[in-house]
Amino acid sequence: MNSNRQHLLYVVLILLVGLGLRLYRINLPLLDAKPHREIHTAEVTRNFYWHDFNVFYTKTKLWGDEPGYYVLEFPLYNALAVAPYAVFGHVDETWGKGISVFSSLVLAIYFYLLVTRLFNKKVALWALAFFYLFSPQEIMLSRSFQPDQFGLMLAVASLYYFVRWTQEETVRYHVYSFLLLTVTLLVKVQFFPVTFAMMLLAIRKWKLHAFRNPLLLLYTFSLLPTLLWFYHVRMVYLQFPQLNGAHMLSVQNWSALENFINPHWYVNIFYDFTTQITTIPVFILACIGLFLKNRKNYQVIYAWMLGLFLFVLTYSVHIFFWYYQVPLLFPVVLLAAHAQEAIVLRLHSVLLFPRLVVLMVVLLSMVLTARPYLLRTYTIPDKHEYVLETARYVRQLATAHSKIITSSYNSAALTYYSLRPDLWGATFVINDPTCLGKCAIAEFEKLRGWGATLYAISDKRELTQNVDFANYLTRFKPLVDNEHFIVYDIH
Repeated sequence: MNSNRQHLLYVVLILLVGLGLRLYRINLPLLDAKPHREIHTAEVTRNFYWHDFNVFYTKTKLWGDEPGYYVLEFPLYNALAVAPYAVFGHVDETWGKGISVFSSLVLAIYFYLLVTRLFNKKVALWALAFFYLFSPQEIMLSRSFQPDQFGLMLAVASLYYFVRWTQEETVRYHVYSFLLLTVTLLVKVQFFPVTFAMMLLAIRKWKLHAFRNPLLLLYTFSLLPTLLWFYHVRMVYLQFPQLNGAHMLSVQNWSALENFINPHWYVNIFYDFTTQITTIPVFILACIGLFLKNRKNYQVIYAWMLGLFLFVLTYSVHIFFWYYQVPLLFPVVLLAAHAQEAIVLRLHSVLLFPRLVVLMVVLLSMVLTARPYLLRTYTIPDKHEYVLETARYVRQLATAHSKIITSSYNSAALTYYSLRPDLWGATFVINDPTCLGKCAIAEFEKLRGWGATLYAISDKRELTQNVDFANYLTRFKPLVDNEHFIVYDIH
């Protein structure tokens, strides 16, 4: 087998194994270790199907905040995910997950092609493996019901076509890149860091003349739809300040500069990033990659990292969330890939198949260090074990057009699965450390005043975290009560 065919075989093998990791148990309910963001996306999508298909006023019925508008990202992903609901006549979250899986596959292909053009095929192969096979959280994100993989696919594809445009000066690649970037920013503005790599490539190609190139200046208009969209978002929340999402208008909800003088902030992010995003072996390789002598095109990596640094500054409050950390993976795996290939070249004289041997060693190291995190995406944790059963009782007990309250730790999972098209729900967090005891009781009474008639808890162990609230609940009659969950009549 010649080297090109062997290389292609490796690429196809990586893609197939990665695809298999993402499709395994893809039909699990949205009850994995971190379902909160998925639940919001799925709820917006389901309400497209159950109620009005209105992309300007997307809705959730999870927080008791009528009229329930939850407007943030332009809901292109949700619009795509709801199409199979309409075709097959029922809600099935697997379709939304399937879009993420497909997006991740296309993303991986574009990333490989991008790295091949910027560096070489061997570095691209390692980068593909580290990105598509070795990152537990990337695998989790790429099989979840949320638009991040869809947005990353658009962003990397835009960068790829930008590279082709600068190399070949073919106008159609500029058009592809511009349109893809416009949609990227509209769907997930967080992925703006790719534009820093674009700016570096443009300046390197045209020097100062880049700032007078009309096709480059056109890229400034890619942000216009996003600005118009966020103006609309602002108007919605100013008109309905009671909405759960209204806090998103505050700058403090996104960025807190005091985090940067807090050592615990760095420690927590470093731990999550090295163990769950890159894995420790890949992170070590990336550190080695920083000190290699041959640094051709490293400026692109550094420009991308600069954009990501600004991304961290802008979203410092949310960077704890795993799906905010995954975009940081791209430059890291590029550095690791360079280090890996350098190691392979040094082993050529002593090993028969050095590339395969090194791959197996790194893969084994990854499995040993990242296995606990990866397995969480294929199982339902104990705390959510009885969500679906509790939800079935709630749907049976709730009268037509009534309102319910549910608790399933700090997620809206039980509310989502308890709702029928005619019901409104509210999610109550029992163990909120900022509101325990009398505060929790007061908040619960507000929801009763809203008109809720049922209250369900999918794991009774949660009540031990707020004893005063547990004692308060004794005044209500349980309609369903067993050792695992409980449903109250709170008329």
